[in-house]
Amino acid sequence: MKVRKYVIWTIGFLCSCLFISLVSLVFVNSITPLEWDESLSQYVPQSGVFKRHRSEGWSDTLMGRHGLTAYGERIATQSPRKFIFWGDSYADAVQIPQEKRAMSLFNSMAAGIQGFTVAGGGRGCADYLFNIPLYEKAFEGIEGHVILLTDLEDITPGKQVPGHSLFLLNPLRFENVPRKPSRMALDWAFIVHQLKADFLHEPYKTIKNHRWQLFSNSPQRQSTKPLKLSQKTLTKAWEYLLSCFKKQTQGFVVFVYVPSGPGLVNGEVILADSKFALKEKFRLACAKEGVGFVDLSQSFVSLYTKQGRLPRGFFNTPQGSGHLNEDGQRIIAEELRAFFDREGL
Repeated sequence: MKVRKYVIWTIGFLCSCLFISLVSLVFVNSITPLEWDESLSQYVPQSGVFKRHRSEGWSDTLMGRHGLTAYGERIATQSPRKFIFWGDSYADAVQIPQEKRAMSLFNSMAAGIQGFTVAGGGRGCADYLFNIPLYEKAFEGIEGHVILLTDLEDITPGKQVPGHSLFLLNPLRFENVPRKPSRMALDWAFIVHQLKADFLHEPYKTIKNHRWQLFSNSPQRQSTKPLKLSQKTLTKAWEYLLSCFKKQTQGFVVFVYVPSGPGLVNGEVILADSKFALKEKFRLACAKEGVGFVDLSQSFVSLYTKQGRLPRGFFNTPQGSGHLNEDGQRIIAEELRAFFDREGL
């Protein structure tokens, strides 16, 4: 009798796991295995697999070589004239289909120079700075670089994100921190992906992110905020940052600024950009150094005042928060294309 009960429990457990696995193939974010890329000397997402994203928006992305999407690889290898669109998860835009992302829209607007995206969550200007020579060596015909700036903290010395390169003060300098995936990511991601057990990732992250304090003075790896600097010091830091980017490439450099607003705060739409004054000072610094600057602020506000829509938020997340939606990505493409036309790029 007991044996029969255990058999029923075992069958029920296996059937539950099978059901969860099947559901996760549609409704759960996928795990993307990594592979070593010789030309870049770093680990990148494995080519030929689909990256499924469901927690915010809804999309499936086919990955190509060199850490690019399949679409990005085609532009990088086949377009005679091209630039790189650098950014964090805002540029990665895994929340929406490939054809509605900024570079796909930009490339469809006119013939001539084409853009492809190199992006990922947590990345910042220090990462882009050290990766520019690697990608210029890997792909011929790169004429410049466009950097999506989603937070002015990214251009302020002192911000530290574990596993990412650093912009530091006293003295002003950039320090390269090679991306080193955990042994867990290298050893288990491929197996979990092959077994279609992506649903295990969320419980794993919950356990991993819990601060298991074994000793009262055990150190914790945490991100740190940038330093609070005087305007004089900050101006010098920006001059140094911009000069480093200009020295790193013979091509053009353009920053695209994503404002904090419009957004919803306590049920009210706030149009103002909380970093407006600081953004204007950085725009002037770019102009002084001959670096391009594209400001999305007015277009974001117009999207709401004229059409009643917000550039952030998806059908399965709150409106006005999170990553850029299809409207936000379209505005990037339109404003960047307009800038290129004005500048004759």
